[in-house]
Amino acid sequence: SFWPIHPTLDRLLQYKMMVDDFAEDTWDIDRMAESKKKVYCEYSTTSDCEGHHSYDLTFSDVITRSDDGSYTMDYVSNMELRTALSPSTYAVSYIYNDFEWEHCNDLDLAVTFPSVL
Repeated sequence: SFWPIHPTLDRLLQYKMMVDDFAEDTWDIDRMAESKKKVYCEYSTTSDCEGHHSYDLTFSDVITRSDDGSYTMDYVSNMELRTALSPSTYAVSYIYNDFEWEHCNDLDLAVTFPSVL
């Protein structure tokens, strides 16, 4: 389901960016040299993998901060959303106060992350 997965992936992505950011931010594989291409969609040989490209628009509209500081709701590209979620350019209308998953701990699944402070 969307709602349990979405905030968890947001948190994990933000945590990853704060603790050990990605070594590269190249996403537009279509423009990479053939020898450097990576596969980001297991169906790339049989489909266009719509929704997986950096330029594909999000499934639903997203609230992000504009250059003038106001917040607007619109469809954004995957790369625009990733940039908005980056701690260095944070531009979404919400923030998580921790990286804890109490529901996992309640099930005796110890989930701990090193502090980002």
